[in-house]
Amino acid sequence: MRLSTHVCHDGCSLRETTTKGDQIFKGCWAIKNDVCVQCPNKCSYTEHYHARKTVKVTQKKMQEVLYEIMAKYDAASKNKDDAQTKINTTADAKRFLEKALKQKSDEIKQNCTELQKICTGFNIVDELYALINILQMESSTLRNIDTKQQAEDFKRSLRDFCNQLEKDCMSTKRVPRPMNLLDTYASVPITTVQQTVARHNPTQTQYIPNTFSVNTNNSNSTDSVLRKVLNMQKRGKTSKSSDESDKSENCDCQK
Repeated sequence: MRLSTHVCHDGCSLRETTTKGDQIFKGCWAIKNDVCVQCPNKCSYTEHYHARKTVKVTQKKMQEVLYEIMAKYDAASKNKDDAQTKINTTADAKRFLEKALKQKSDEIKQNCTELQKICTGFNIVDELYALINILQMESSTLRNIDTKQQAEDFKRSLRDFCNQLEKDCMSTKRVPRPMNLLDTYASVPITTVQQTVARHNPTQTQYIPNTFSVNTNNSNSTDSVLRKVLNMQKRGKTSKSSDESDKSENCDCQK
């Protein structure tokens, strides 16, 4: 039986117990009236416990004590340097992983944008939300605070990207596609026919709609052709009358 720094009863014959201040210590020969008579301060039995170690008092020189203190200090300094190196290495690895994660995130967004342009009937937003739900379930098992924060940032980035894709899809649906109009109308030259009919039938009144424009060049050429035809007809009549008069004169002479 012992106190923290003093052995009160070496080789105590009581049943060994691991509970400090157990009632069994009242039966020890060193305890009188619930107080230990072997303790320098006459402590209560509640401060005693069984131990398998004994306190051995030794004497050392001051120089030996200083050497031991220096050795412990050097060991602690070395452990500190090793710990600082590990911290720096871990920080570098963390920055590298963050950079790689951001790069992969940008690649995912770029590929999703290209896929949205190529496959118009494929809803990439629903697939991204399914991925976010999977990440949500997996991140719930994380214990490290920094890792959970990185996972939350990644999911937030994906949600923002999904919202942007939905806005782009809505704006694309609202803008109608431009219509390509082909002009296949061909004008029909009907003014010449109308003018010709008018010249051959001067007594008839031809109605020319205002929607058609009169071609002056065609009308002039038609007039010139008509004049030539009339002149030729007049010449033919004149020559025929002269021939008939000649024939009549010849007949008179023969008679």
